[in-house]
Amino acid sequence: MRGKRLVILSLATLIIIIVLMGIAAVFSGLGPRGIRDPHFLSADEKADALRIALNTDDARDTLAMEPTYTTQYQWVVIYRDVLSRSLRGYDYEDLAKAVAEMPRGARLYVEVQLTFGDPPKIRLDIAVNPETGAVANVMGHPLKGIPTTTVPVPSG
Repeated sequence: MRGKRLVILSLATLIIIIVLMGIAAVFSGLGPRGIRDPHFLSADEKADALRIALNTDDARDTLAMEPTYTTQYQWVVIYRDVLSRSLRGYDYEDLAKAVAEMPRGARLYVEVQLTFGDPPKIRLDIAVNPETGAVANVMGHPLKGIPTTTVPVPSG
């Protein structure tokens, strides 16, 4: 009887620990604070966002290999989806849509897209908060050398 009670108590404790870890995971890991006052960026704010993005290790390493780059801006919303971290990108002109569709607790950032090389070889998407100088996410995408498959289209 005592052994059975100990097993039940151990299982209950384990379940409580797992639930608390899940709750902690949902509310953590979003990265630094997002933009507090969503607005289209001024030229100075875009320059700040670019400076922040170029100062990341990934951008510096890529610049050493590919010194030419182009820049585009968009918005990215980072949020927790069950137990994973999710990102949703929006065109720069779609700021109102990005704000309207933000899940509760989500954070909004400017995403600086740096495309390196001529012809383009690598793109880095770097989510930054120009208000604080914080980098929330860096994602790289190779643009050349990805194996592709051509599927013939049947005629007729």
